[in-house]
Amino acid sequence: MNSRWMGMLALAAGLAVAGCARKKPEYLPPVSTLEKSAGKKVNQLPKEPKRPATVMVLVAYGVDGKPVYAELRQSTGDAALDQRIVDSVLANWTFPPGKADTVLVPVDVRSVARE
Repeated sequence: MNSRWMGMLALAAGLAVAGCARKKPEYLPPVSTLEKSAGKKVNQLPKEPKRPATVMVLVAYGVDGKPVYAELRQSTGDAALDQRIVDSVLANWTFPPGKADTVLVPVDVRSVARE
């Protein structure tokens, strides 16, 4: 190469190196802070509140064995799920016919939640 090209390459290299120099940031957090945040899981969903596995339902049924009234005696904390439990008892359950009665029955919340 001729000396003219060598001079231009040296000038370009000098400018490139000068452009790479950066200013020191105004604030650097302590290393311990960086280490703590590096191990932190950022995209975690909040945990769903725990519900009871079973709730007690007061059920009144007629002589034909069909429920005529159902009432939750213990809430799951979710109004929509509570209503589904009561609706499920009224629509799907039957009792021995022949005598009207009122009973307190445990209901598995997981079975109603899957419906």
